[in-house]
Amino acid sequence: MKKLFTLIAATLFAVGMNAKEAVDLSSIYASGTTIEFAGGWSWQGVNFATGELIQDTEAGTTDDSNVTYYDASAFDYLVLKYNSTTDVNFIIQYNANGVIGQWGPEFYQGQQLAAKNAKGGLVAIKLDDHKNKINSVAFQNQNDPGSLTVEEIYWASTAEYEAALAEQPVVTTQDVDYTTFGSYNAEQGAFVFAAGGAGWHSKWFGTFDVAEWNTLVIEVESTNGDVQFVMQGDHADGAPENMMILKSDAPQKYILDISGWTNISQMAFQNFNFPDPSIEDWATKEATAQETTMKVTAMYISKDAAPAEAKTVFSWVGGEEGATVTGGTVTGNGADAESVNMKNSSYYVIRVSSKKAAIDTDNVTITLDEALQADDEIAITAYRNKDTDANGTLYMLFENGTVIDEGDNVVWNNIHANVGQEPNTNTYKVGDAAGSKTIKLARSKSSTNVFITAISINRGGVADSIEQVKSVVLSNGAIYNLRGQRVDASYKGIVIRDGKKFLQK
Repeated sequence: MKKLFTLIAATLFAVGMNAKEAVDLSSIYASGTTIEFAGGWSWQGVNFATGELIQDTEAGTTDDSNVTYYDASAFDYLVLKYNSTTDVNFIIQYNANGVIGQWGPEFYQGQQLAAKNAKGGLVAIKLDDHKNKINSVAFQNQNDPGSLTVEEIYWASTAEYEAALAEQPVVTTQDVDYTTFGSYNAEQGAFVFAAGGAGWHSKWFGTFDVAEWNTLVIEVESTNGDVQFVMQGDHADGAPENMMILKSDAPQKYILDISGWTNISQMAFQNFNFPDPSIEDWATKEATAQETTMKVTAMYISKDAAPAEAKTVFSWVGGEEGATVTGGTVTGNGADAESVNMKNSSYYVIRVSSKKAAIDTDNVTITLDEALQADDEIAITAYRNKDTDANGTLYMLFENGTVIDEGDNVVWNNIHANVGQEPNTNTYKVGDAAGSKTIKLARSKSSTNVFITAISINRGGVADSIEQVKSVVLSNGAIYNLRGQRVDASYKGIVIRDGKKFLQK
């Protein structure tokens, strides 16, 4: 009796596991099982409903009482196994909801993104309470033409979907196709933001399910101006994500924690290369924007081990009412005794005027609350202010004897009226200086001073400038611009107040 029961149970289980039902898409295949999209946002679909959908265009209503829909009540998912050359929205339309919209009758709908994937992928739409009334299954490519080849598409139970997932190779990263953002220039291999505007360029996803991913990574080879990255979608606190990609000639990896996100609807980059950040009128400031070329080498989401928590170990930002510092202290000694938070031009700075030959007695000393680690990164924003081509570079001596010497390199912009540049940011890996708690600064080249407007030491990934400002702003209503300079309510543009980012108009 036991053997008979086991046999019956096994047979029933086998029947259940093979109950998935294929979806016939043959009417929209161009060749084989491939769907072709000739242009952006092309729609290809198959209707399963029969009968007349009555439309009252004057009242803006629909009546589907004469329509017979496909009943998928026995299933939990619509599963698609595919490969593609472009991002495609995978869509299911349930019964009409009684309304006529911009594009005609509206339907209850579910959607997933079948992301561009030449190697193949698997996505599924979880059916909702309307699954007994299926109207259609459709595909819509996003910005670019391309194709989607269907390996398999079927209605499935939860167990069948999970079995299909288990058969898929383990994937820990998924590329985001950054070449489809509006400003990508294939010849330059870069985003290009035109002069004379803030240069906002975006990619609309609609529905990009990232619930199972925890990290977004953007790898930048170089950028000759500051660029803001913005991400919108469904997040626990409802807020968009903002991150500044700072001007740098050196490769940078920006890591964004997306573990609180379930869906991304849009990503965008915006040019912030303003030659005169002191301009208060936003329209005038926007009109002065210079062209920025940002070379992105990789952009992907990941579900590897959770990224190390990014933190700012130390931060100093000059200010009119006194410098804001966390994680340690800054003191001037000898020739630089009066150099900390002094005013030069319109900036409050650390002036480095001492020479490396006398660094033991004449220096600016940073004393940290905690010792450096090898992967820490030092970010310094500074400038020269000279009416000649005279150069000035930094010499950094760490407690354990390690030296960073900029030598003869021209690394700092000249803000003098004859040149009209703005402060720029350079970054340095700590490396062999790990374990040190003090850093002495002097000039490597004695021809002119170096003026530091901000310095931070970041750990656990690249901390963006907004996060650096957040870490030092007290809850006192003070307002700062993106470079950490204190401004007032008349300032027009992006500001940070009490750790939050706002647009003042």
